[in-house]
Amino acid sequence: MNDANNISVGDNPPNTTKAGFFSFLIVVVICYGGYKILDSAEWNNLNELWSGRDILIATCMLLVVVFWPFMFLFLQKLTNKKTKRFMPTIFNLNFKDFMTPWIAFWAFWGIAVGIIQANKQITRQTHQIETQKVQFDKQMQMQEKQLRETRFSSGVGLLGNANESARIGGAYQLYFLANEFPDEYVEPVCEILCAHIRTITGEKDYQVIYNEKPSNEIQTIVNLFFQKGKSDSLLFNECRKDFRHSFLFKIDFSGLHLNNVDFGGATISEVRFNNAELKDVNFMNATVDNATTFWDATLKVVNFDWASISDVSFSGGKTELYDVSFSSAKIFQRISFDGTKTLDRVNFYRTPLEKKTYEEITCTGCAMKLTTP
Repeated sequence: MNDANNISVGDNPPNTTKAGFFSFLIVVVICYGGYKILDSAEWNNLNELWSGRDILIATCMLLVVVFWPFMFLFLQKLTNKKTKRFMPTIFNLNFKDFMTPWIAFWAFWGIAVGIIQANKQITRQTHQIETQKVQFDKQMQMQEKQLRETRFSSGVGLLGNANESARIGGAYQLYFLANEFPDEYVEPVCEILCAHIRTITGEKDYQVIYNEKPSNEIQTIVNLFFQKGKSDSLLFNECRKDFRHSFLFKIDFSGLHLNNVDFGGATISEVRFNNAELKDVNFMNATVDNATTFWDATLKVVNFDWASISDVSFSGGKTELYDVSFSSAKIFQRISFDGTKTLDRVNFYRTPLEKKTYEEITCTGCAMKLTTP
């Protein structure tokens, strides 16, 4: 007997068309709604508060799809109420045979989606960490800059203190700041310290007090100008050191490397430049007198034009002068080149030398001896 004969009277084949259509439509609507929710701007704003919301929605959508067969069977049963003996089938497969691969497939799909979502979560968290790090770095930079500005303002303020020790402390504070952050502070610190020297030494009271003894404050700042920084090079070497019209008495530049220095119009009295190296230094219109010495010093591209020179010595077996100009200088008393090693391209153009007594001067390509009649 055929299988058709096994169907009892009143049994009808299950009607799957309506159940499949409605259940599929419901799944599509739910999935599309979930997609629109996940893609909405409002959801993105909420997602910033709880990054796991998208995972929750995706999980709910997955559960709806996974349990679609139960919905299908429920709707199928509703549309086959007249069937006396209901045999649940999906795509001509009994319920058990269909559910096994169906659940396995969606379980695999769920794992894949979970991995993707976890990766997105990790990426999002990494981005947040990087953003926070950038913001933290900016805050730290701002705090460090504020701290540097505070140190700078404090150092400048100390230079105006009435106490000499406080002013020296301010000079050191500015020097250390320039040494730590040369790109930012070398130029302004150089200008401020130079201005401080010009201002302090230009005061009449200062010139009266330090007309017989050197100033510890000015000597300290001078040493800071020409000492090496943390990079083992002269910190202010490339800056123009502007000492114009300053009053320098018994200041010791011995052994220092003076580069790019302007003493124009300055008063330089009993100052020591012994064993120093002077390059690109300007003494134009300066007053250089009272036993100022350049013993065993090396002078290159140094300008004494229109300077007033009195009792100055360039003597010494190691003293060398290259491209040094005394043009239109006023020599009032003795200027000595006794035993000078080298005078190369030394210019006395329009400098009156009459009635002055000099030892023999040996220079490159010439020998000159001037004596009074």
